[in-house]
Amino acid sequence: MGVALGFVYVVRVIDAATAEATRSLRDREVRRGAAPFWYSELGGTGLLVSRLGFGTFRVVSQAENHRSALALALERGVNLIDTSPTFGGGDAELAVGDVVEGLGVRGSTVVMTRVGYVTPGLKGPEAITSFDLGRGVRYSLDPRSIARELRASRDRLRMRTLDVALIQTPESVLESKASPGAASMAQVFARAFETLEGEVAAGRLQHYGVVSNAFGRNGGILSIEGLLDAARRVAGDRHHLALVQLPVNLVERGMLDGVVASARKAGLGVVANRPLNAMTDKGMLRLADLPTPLGPPLSRATRTARQLELELDSGIARAMRSTGSGTCPTVALADELARRAEEYREPVRFSEWVEVRFTPELSEAVQRFEGRLAQPMKAAFRFWLERYVTALTGLTSALHARCVQEASGRVTALSELARPLFGAVGPSLSSAQVALLSVAGLEDVTSVLVGMRDPAYVREAVELFGLERPRLTSAALITALSPSTEVSGGKSTLRGQGSAVA
Repeated sequence: MGVALGFVYVVRVIDAATAEATRSLRDREVRRGAAPFWYSELGGTGLLVSRLGFGTFRVVSQAENHRSALALALERGVNLIDTSPTFGGGDAELAVGDVVEGLGVRGSTVVMTRVGYVTPGLKGPEAITSFDLGRGVRYSLDPRSIARELRASRDRLRMRTLDVALIQTPESVLESKASPGAASMAQVFARAFETLEGEVAAGRLQHYGVVSNAFGRNGGILSIEGLLDAARRVAGDRHHLALVQLPVNLVERGMLDGVVASARKAGLGVVANRPLNAMTDKGMLRLADLPTPLGPPLSRATRTARQLELELDSGIARAMRSTGSGTCPTVALADELARRAEEYREPVRFSEWVEVRFTPELSEAVQRFEGRLAQPMKAAFRFWLERYVTALTGLTSALHARCVQEASGRVTALSELARPLFGAVGPSLSSAQVALLSVAGLEDVTSVLVGMRDPAYVREAVELFGLERPRLTSAALITALSPSTEVSGGKSTLRGQGSAVA
């Protein structure tokens, strides 16, 4: 029923989302108990979309729980999907195409994909203009590249017409060493909009937009006025620029007053991403109830690791010095782990550092040192190393548990500030539901993308569909959260505490 490597499938043409089908879906869900508020028009497209959308950033087509979650979301009234060729190298698009076609919901489902980053290995013109962002990553808004990327997305999604194509994070070029400058980039944007309007005219695309984390940060190029001006220069008032996508959550509220309000005033849809993954100066803060991981007491784990470090210095290191067989480096990794945990603070960032930097570098250092040892010193070192690695594993777990506990405290503090905005239902909401409703309930936000890769995540999120509109304004949310700056960005003395939504 899907696309898989090594097999040839017959492609069945599916049409685009329609205003009539999306209205029918809204009416069906209202009859099932959803409040009408949970569906709104996506800009001036005529398409009604659910205020909670399905983000596919980490969706894998072969993961059955991911496919089941997407199917459940569509069956429960979610009808906006955000995907991209960059999500799993196009694998997420394959999953979306399979599930949407399998359920027969193409007409009522609005699918957004992206252009900008060059997908390696695609057939097509080689002589495209692109920007080298380093590490093998290239970015291009060359008309030939856009056409090639959209054709590949249509093939993976098995859709004759794409509903929305988003120019993806152009600031990655604007704020890089490869930047051609604001004036030249404005010309690149104009050509890109002209290409996208051409795709609309050819019936291969319905609408387009821009996804960025930097609206308002690069002068006129990434301002709402600048985008609209570029679209009007290309197609007049009949342009098909329909929406912007940007991060909004309980912590990242900086675009609410300016960008979001300006976009809605201009008639553009506003799709928010990262509602549960706030970026702070210490890393990512997960805005959900976090289960406390198991780990040994921190003081005991630290003491065990330090005792083994002293044992190495007084045993193997001393023996090497006394026999003239070389020197043993001083080992103080317990202190290094503690320092990094304090520096990063957020559990995800600390775990990433341990996995990406600490563990590989430790393995390389051990191999280099062990290669210099002769028996029986090598056997003694291996006996010590086995115990030391066990101790470091325990210490890492204990430090991670502390990071989770502190992050939970910050999340709880933020949630408690926002709960009163939702009246009688506030106390019954999970932290993730508070975070979602705080953004989805804003009058200027059209929809909020949620990474619901598990059916349990979907069920927790769509429980909100039964709630009436909270009539929440950006100003009210900003005011309610105004005491939260230190809580969300740095160390908090407030304490709190396990959620399903990802």
